[in-house]
Amino acid sequence: MLIGFNKVMDPKKNLKDHISKCLTKEASQEELEQLIQLTRVISRNYLKHFYRSFLKVCTKDGLSETDIINDAVSEVFSRDEEGRFVYLSNFSDSLSKPLQEIQEDKLFLAYQSFVQTVSVRMLSRTYAQVDRTGARIYRNIRDGVKGITELELYKSSWGAVLKLKGVSSNDHLEEFPVNKFEDLFFRVNIKNKHTVGMLNVVREILESQDAYRRSIPLFEVIRLFKLYFSTQLDHDPDEYNHFDFQGISEFDHTRIKSKLIQFIKQKTLTTYVITRKVETGKVLPLFSTLVSIIEEWFDDSKEKNPFYHHAAVYLKTTEEEYEKSWRTRIEYLIRLAREELQAYLMDGL
Repeated sequence: MLIGFNKVMDPKKNLKDHISKCLTKEASQEELEQLIQLTRVISRNYLKHFYRSFLKVCTKDGLSETDIINDAVSEVFSRDEEGRFVYLSNFSDSLSKPLQEIQEDKLFLAYQSFVQTVSVRMLSRTYAQVDRTGARIYRNIRDGVKGITELELYKSSWGAVLKLKGVSSNDHLEEFPVNKFEDLFFRVNIKNKHTVGMLNVVREILESQDAYRRSIPLFEVIRLFKLYFSTQLDHDPDEYNHFDFQGISEFDHTRIKSKLIQFIKQKTLTTYVITRKVETGKVLPLFSTLVSIIEEWFDDSKEKNPFYHHAAVYLKTTEEEYEKSWRTRIEYLIRLAREELQAYLMDGL
């Protein structure tokens, strides 16, 4: 039974009918509201159970849990120009059988998984914008743990955790005290000061004891790594012009770059062109400058040049003119692009 859902709609019996009517634009306002309510409950229960620590971080700067959950629900029910529910249509097309033929129980589980996936993606994007350093560390953990056979990311009943693989997690024991874990971690002289080396230290600490669970909350590991990096003067985990694409396929690499360039094109138009804050003849050179900066992010073989270098090539600007007229504009748009890229890389938190 779904906590927080009233009995106006039976989630399993009416789900097929409500989705079908939404797809054919025949749903009444009441039926649509019932489906939205069910979606909101699934999203809230899932995020608050498995990602409560991430939710807590995201509720900064005036955001609330309700805002984040509403964003996820809005995404599920987003429409195209013709009023078609795009995500619901894609969900229906992804089912193993036509919507009318699938069993009610299986449809409910599939819809629940669909809503949970969208909810985590929206949370990921918010988290990437609120805590960019933590977002990058998370992604490095997610990719790095794949190369450690004894460690895995796992969604336990206590939320997302790092746990030992192939051995008992000792879940009947109390959680590993965070302060004790932190103390043990900082006693180690870490030779490999990158994510994989630090994950191996986490693994060794978990393996060396049997008094507590052999797992540690993912959020606490991110917090611990952030704390460690802040003590290392020669390490910047949030370097402005560097992104880690490890684990990204060539297809996704190209797709993400294309989406990012389209995003920055739209932002350039809405921020400076439509408002006429940039003269028409400078629009294309400005966009080319931004694309040139972004392309460096996706090519490790390219030297990362200062923004002025790109502006000088495309905007034909002097350093003095750049500081006066272009620096603030370019840095603003690049910050938006950077946050959007972090969000793309965080999909699937």
